[in-house]
Amino acid sequence: MTAALPRPVIRPAGWWYLVAVAGVLLGFVVAGLTLSRALDEARDAGFDANLAGPGEEQLLTIDEAGAYTVAYTGPIVVLSTVDQEELTEALDVSITAVATGAPVAVAPYEGLNDFEQDGAQYVPLLTVRFDEAGDYTFRSSPMTNLDPEQSRLIVSESPWRKLRDGAERAVLILVVAIFLSILLIVILAVTRGRAKRAAAPPRGRWPPSGPGRPGDGPVPGYGAAPGYGAAPGYGPTPGYGPPPGYGAPPGAAAPGPVPSRGWGPPPG
Repeated sequence: MTAALPRPVIRPAGWWYLVAVAGVLLGFVVAGLTLSRALDEARDAGFDANLAGPGEEQLLTIDEAGAYTVAYTGPIVVLSTVDQEELTEALDVSITAVATGAPVAVAPYEGLNDFEQDGAQYVPLLTVRFDEAGDYTFRSSPMTNLDPEQSRLIVSESPWRKLRDGAERAVLILVVAIFLSILLIVILAVTRGRAKRAAAPPRGRWPPSGPGRPGDGPVPGYGAAPGYGAAPGYGPTPGYGPPPGYGAPPGAAAPGPVPSRGWGPPPG
């Protein structure tokens, strides 16, 4: 009885495929945490950057030129875009450069895009672009229906920019994780395929087929089978010669060739 050959060990092991799957899952987890942190930063940028109450004049220092947002934070007073527009008009915000006294152009914020936290509301009102860093004077009109102790007007980078940057980082992390996992799977498939082919037992050459193989004698039974010669009774059948009475009559000469008719003149 032939003993079974031991099963060859293929390297790298197949459980490395689980590492590729775990890499994708880890990418989703890290991307989710990155997006959640960006959302928290966006909220903090809106609620923690308090500048001044409505009707107060405040010195504003801009460290870097760029686009900024003027927003309201405080008790919930805006429920629709109509409320947003009315609040913007009532506050009548103006910004001027301290050095030159030139006003800085402001534009209404498009869309509500508000969010709430612990009973307070963040509502963007205006967009403003500072072409130069420096000091600016921020002014607004007072409003009797706003609590001056809890209501604030802020000028800061848009919180949605922080959220957008966080989303871009999350997508980048996810793409990198998926790419590395696919690369690992391809490397594993190629390496394990080569290892399997190398560990496979060698295959012998196919011997030539038929009775003429070297070392084989004539195969019995492949000669002429007995009884396959000419079968008895298949010679000329008697009685198939010329029938009697069809030869030349006795004493008659053998007929000569039939003369062919020429194309001479017709008899006349």
